Parts: sequence; structure tokens; C-alpha cells
Amino acid sequence: MISMHQTLLAPRPAIHRLLLLSSMIALGLLSGCTTRQAYDNIQADQQRQCAKLPEIHRKECLGRLSTPFEDYDRERRALEQEGVDRL
Repeated sequence: MISMHQTLLAPRPAIHRLLLLSSMIALGLLSGCTTRQAYDNIQADQQRQCAKLPEIHRKECLGRLSTPFEDYDRERRALEQEGVDRL
């Protein structure tokens, strides 16, 4: 049986993407960056973090960064619209 503690700590990919999206939007608004610049900066930071990992984990980490900006932006716009539709 799954405990409440395990349930609360279970990964929530959609929530993580939404939090990342929100962070990127906030970063862009606060710094005056475009969405593309913010995306590129976060990708570069993630690549630096992946480079610090052992080889076996590095490949997996870098594989998660393979989403092209155009795909990310399409998903970001859909999530923004979804948020607007809920209001």
C-alpha cells in the first residue's frame, strides 16, 4: 500500500513542466529577456549541471534536454491558453 508520504513525493511531470514554465516566464519578465533567451539560458545551465554527473547519468540527463525550442514554445503557449481558459 502506498503511504500518503510516498504519494506527496511522487513525481508529477506535468506539474514540474508547469513550474519550469512559470519560472521561465517570470525570469523573462523580470530580466527583460525574450522567451527564447530564457529557454537558451536555462538549457545551458542544465547542460552545465549534467556535465557534473558521472557518465552513466550524464547521458540520461542530456537526453532530457533534447526538446527543441519550437516544441517547448508550442507547449508553453498551450499551457498559457489553458490557464486563461480556466479564469
